[in-house]
Amino acid sequence: MNPSIERIIPERSNNDLIYAQHLNRYIFASQFCAGKIVADVGCGVGYGARYLSSIGVKKIYAIDKSTEAIDYAKKNFSAPSIDYQVAEAENLSKKIKDKTVDVVVAFELIEHLYEQEVLLKEISRILKPEGLALISTPNLSNHPAGNPFHVKELTKDDLCKLLNKHFTKISLFYQGSNLADSIFSINDAQYTSNLNPLHQKCLKIVPLDPNDCEYFIAICTNGNTMPDVQSNTVIFNSHELAKYKKLLTEKDRLIQEQYNVVRQKDELIKKQDQFFRERDELIKKQDALIRQLNTPKS
Repeated sequence: MNPSIERIIPERSNNDLIYAQHLNRYIFASQFCAGKIVADVGCGVGYGARYLSSIGVKKIYAIDKSTEAIDYAKKNFSAPSIDYQVAEAENLSKKIKDKTVDVVVAFELIEHLYEQEVLLKEISRILKPEGLALISTPNLSNHPAGNPFHVKELTKDDLCKLLNKHFTKISLFYQGSNLADSIFSINDAQYTSNLNPLHQKCLKIVPLDPNDCEYFIAICTNGNTMPDVQSNTVIFNSHELAKYKKLLTEKDRLIQEQYNVVRQKDELIKKQDQFFRERDELIKKQDALIRQLNTPKS
């Protein structure tokens, strides 16, 4: 794949955090997709479309502007229900007819486009009257700056203002990575090529601040009702935590070295202060002796 294009490729991901975040959005979307006609706009290499196909969608239009990405998707993530096509997200008229799609997912796409309004008009056009659009984008207020592939990133207010022009109902969700501790059985530990649900309680002992989220996920509709929504959590490879633990260990070592240097410096300062005190005493005695010697004898 062309390294000048921002792509998530599962085979190269090692199930790391970035891949888990991207896949988690499709898992989140899947609760609305069973038996539905879906459009995955900006599908990339197709891992998300392939996951949605596995939960029983009726049909998926998987669209990306990159011929290379679509060729890779057809080779690695094909399924009978997926129709991979090359097209610009802002112009789907030759690929998808008006009001024919139940669910549109456009994950991490809008920030790559200058013509964001045009994208939303296209999504609105292809959605059925009661259809849903799920749109995600990084939180500009809390996301590392400088991504060369993002041409127009959005704050929460920017996103809501933009979506309100095209949809009558919007429900905003927040995505971020949080540390967790898990108690699990040997059966829970087993892993297959499919996603394995964990039958566990998921509790938090600290508040979650929406302002600290890394991504926004908006569920949008022009229909009469908004569906019930189930939030979800995905466990990813802990090697990144091991990396950070190693960095923290090294940081602790450097801090200890600095502490030792400071302590040695403090000892030297104490010895220096003692030296100056003793010197001052000697000077005083010397001055007294000189005054005594210079005093005329009667």
